Amino acid sequence: MIRFLSDCSSEMISKEIIGLKTVFVSHSGEKGGAPIVLTRLFRQALKEEKEEVYLVFRYQGELAEACRKEFGEGRVFTIRDKDPRKINTLNKPFRKLVDLYRLVKLFKEIKPQIVIANSLINTSAIVAGLWVRAKVAVWAHEVPGMINDPLRLRSFWIRKARFGIGVSEQVCEYLKELGMDPAKIRLIHHGLDLEGEIHGNQMEEIIPPRGLLKLGALAVWSPRKRLDLIMETAVELARSGRFNQVRLDIGGPMDLWFPHLFAEIMGRFSEKPPSLTVRFLGSIEELNLFYQDLDAVLVTSDKEALPTVVLEALVRQIPVFSFEDLRGVQEILGETALLARERNGAALAEKVIQFFINPDHLDTLEQWQKAAMSRSRLFSLENQWKAFQKVLSGLG
Repeated sequence: MIRFLSDCSSEMISKEIIGLKTVFVSHSGEKGGAPIVLTRLFRQALKEEKEEVYLVFRYQGELAEACRKEFGEGRVFTIRDKDPRKINTLNKPFRKLVDLYRLVKLFKEIKPQIVIANSLINTSAIVAGLWVRAKVAVWAHEVPGMINDPLRLRSFWIRKARFGIGVSEQVCEYLKELGMDPAKIRLIHHGLDLEGEIHGNQMEEIIPPRGLLKLGALAVWSPRKRLDLIMETAVELARSGRFNQVRLDIGGPMDLWFPHLFAEIMGRFSEKPPSLTVRFLGSIEELNLFYQDLDAVLVTSDKEALPTVVLEALVRQIPVFSFEDLRGVQEILGETALLARERNGAALAEKVIQFFINPDHLDTLEQWQKAAMSRSRLFSLENQWKAFQKVLSGLG
């Protein structure tokens, strides 16, 4: 059973977490990009630092529950169990004040030296950390246009942080735009466990030209992830006649705010070509099982800071097709040959066709996979944690 802050006694806290110095605070407990990246780093920090870290989720969710089971109740806390969608808009200011009170109460009992606030929208964690005189770092995963701050209140508190950690060059530029001192900004890319269960595709599994093309797309699906462009690209590929069959696997849950998005998009493409098969797989528990059967991954979001799905595909040596205006994708891949200039399904489909339908396809793929294997070494979880340690040493 999940134990929320209201259920946690001072006695339990003092026994289980006394002496912990670093607090990671996630803005959400649901399985999404930034919270997943945070929990991966937390796992590495716990492995390296033992008794020095713990994790707080602002809201209950599937990821928060899984982390409590993995790391134990003395390490993981949830501030609020109520679904934020069910809170009346007029009550949001009151809700945020209550969240702030609960965070301050928890921090006063733990007495952290360092607070890592995950996401620019996690203002309550920043304020609570400053309130108890902890040293605060903001771990930013957003690019311009992803957060709404008409009164610039978030910007004010973000500038109060000791450091701003951007996951990509574009995010670091955004922190400067918000008024943060450039000397306080650090670039730290996401990392994956390259020594774990990540393996590249075997060459004998790669499709021959005109065979079955297996596409994949993975996200927490909201309108800005542009599932419509994913479908448009798959339809264009099926209609091209260059492949006997095209299969599109869509992984990941619907965003809680948009539960009917998949049905709406599929309704728009109800007359898809018979050679196209679309499978909606929902939440993915085993990433390797999802990726190991794919020939290519599609990313079509309106905005991305540093998309984890691109990194996951890169380390498995699966080509990723996307758009040039997504700078975070290019920052991971390091080249633009697979990125379309025009933002539409036809342009993206043409990039896929150019890659797979050519006389030297297998040689081209093998070269790309070797380059991907070399580049993926830049994005190890170990490198990410070492970079974070430098920031933490500057805070300690």
